[in-house]
Amino acid sequence: MNRRDHRRTIIALVWTLVSIGLLSGALTNSLVGWTLLSLNRERIQLLEQDRHLGQLAARLQRLGQEARGEIGLLLQGSEPGGRPSSVEAFAEAVGALHEMLGEGPEAALADLRLASGNLAGLRERASDWLLRYQPLAVDQQEKRTLGAVRLVLEELRAAAETLEGRQRLDEAIALRRWRQAPASDSPALAETFLREHSQRRPRVLKEIRGELGELSRLVETLAGEDQIDHLADLRDNQLKPSLERLERQLLWLAEEEERVPGLDSRRVAELRDLLFGRGHAIVQEYQTIRLGEGGLFRLSGDALLLRQEREGLQSEAQELFARVEKIHPLMADLAAERGAAITRQAEVRLRNGLLNLLMLSVLVMAGFLGLGWLISRGVETQVRIMGQLRRDKELILNSAGEGILGLDGAGRASFINPTGARLLGRA
Repeated sequence: MNRRDHRRTIIALVWTLVSIGLLSGALTNSLVGWTLLSLNRERIQLLEQDRHLGQLAARLQRLGQEARGEIGLLLQGSEPGGRPSSVEAFAEAVGALHEMLGEGPEAALADLRLASGNLAGLRERASDWLLRYQPLAVDQQEKRTLGAVRLVLEELRAAAETLEGRQRLDEAIALRRWRQAPASDSPALAETFLREHSQRRPRVLKEIRGELGELSRLVETLAGEDQIDHLADLRDNQLKPSLERLERQLLWLAEEEERVPGLDSRRVAELRDLLFGRGHAIVQEYQTIRLGEGGLFRLSGDALLLRQEREGLQSEAQELFARVEKIHPLMADLAAERGAAITRQAEVRLRNGLLNLLMLSVLVMAGFLGLGWLISRGVETQVRIMGQLRRDKELILNSAGEGILGLDGAGRASFINPTGARLLGRA
C-alpha cells in the first residue's frame, strides 16, 4: 500500500467517526423529541378526559338538582310540563360516566347506577301519587263535598228554626187570645194552651237544633282531621250516633206533623251519602259504617293516607339524593388521582427516556472508542511504515559515499560497496 492509499484510509476513518457522531446526535435528539411528544400527547389525552369528566360531573350535579325539583313539584301536587324528564337525562349521564370511567370505582358506580334506577322508580311512583291526589286536591281546594254537607245542614237548621218560630208564633197568638178572652172562656183557653205547651214537639225541635249544631261541629272536625286513627272513632262513636238520633227525631216529628217542609228523614240519608259515600252500608252487628264511593269521610281519609305516602316518598327521595351527592366527592378524588397518574406517567416516561439515552450514549461511546482504536491502529501502522522508510533512506544516504554506482545484469543501477555486495537497485 502506497502513501496515497494510507492517506485515503485515514480520511475515510475520520469521516466515518464524524458521521457516527452526527448520526448519534440525530438519534439522541429524535429519541428525546419522541419521548417528549408521546408524553405530551398522553398528557393532552388525560387532560381532555379530565375535562369531559368535569363537564359530566357538573351535568350530573345539575340534573340531580333538576330531578329533585321535579319530584318535589310532583309531590306538591303540580305536574311539571313543557320540558323532558330530568330523571331520564340523569340516567343517561350516569351511563356515560360508567362508559368513561370503565373499570373505575366499581362500588361507587354500581351504587350510582342503582340510585339512578331507584330515582326512575321514585319518579313513576310520584306520578302515580299525583294522579290519585289531584282529584282530592281539587275537591279540597274548591271544598265541593264539604260545601254540599254544609248546605244540607244549613237547610235543616233553617227549616227547624222556621218550624220553631211558627210554633212560638202560635203560642203567642194563643196566649194573646187567652188574655183577651172573657172570664167565662179563660179557663178553657188556658187548659188548651197548657196542653199544647206541654207537648213533646218543642223539646224535639230543640233537640233537632242541638243535633244539627253538633253535626256541623263534627263535619268541620272531620274536614280538618290530621290523624288517621281518629277518623274511625269519629265515624263510629260520634257521627253515626248523632245521625241516628237526628233520624229518630225527624221521624217522630213527621208522625206528629202533617207536613214539615225541609225536615224530612230522607235528608238524613242524603247527609249520610255526602259523609260516607254512595252505596255505604250500616253494619249493625259491628256498630260501624262500611264506606261507599266518595264522601267527605273517605275524602279526608284518603287525603291523610296520601299525605303520609307523600312524606314517605319525600323521605325516600332525600335519602336517594344523599346517595347521589356522594359521587361528587368521589369524582373530585378521582380527578386528583388522575392528576397524580399524569405526574407518575410523566416521571416514568422521562425515566425510560433517560435510560434509553444512557444506553444510546454507552453504545455511541463504545462505537467511538472502537473507531478511535481502529484509527489509532491505522495511524500507528502508517507511522511504523514511514519510520521504516526513513531508516532505509538514511541507510542509503550513508552508504552512497562508500559504494559504486553500477549496472547489474538486468540493466538496473545499483550501489556496490567495496566488498562487492549489491545494496540497492533502481530501474
